[in-house]
Amino acid sequence: MKKNSFHMKLKELYRELTKDPNSPISFVAHIVFERYGRERKKMLAGLYRLYTGNGYVPMDIRFAPYTF
Repeated sequence: MKKNSFHMKLKELYRELTKDPNSPISFVAHIVFERYGRERKKMLAGLYRLYTGNGYVPMDIRFAPYTF
């Protein structure tokens, strides 16, 4: 059973998203956690809902590759 992201604390959301340290979702969660201030709990909760599917199909979330 998945946890409800609305009732999770900031550290819980971060811990859930970074369980696998080498995954793309972990990288995105780390950037959000380190770079954003007041909005980071809301952003991590939204990221968690997208990643888990929130009753729908889960999404694969990662940064797009950047090349010149």
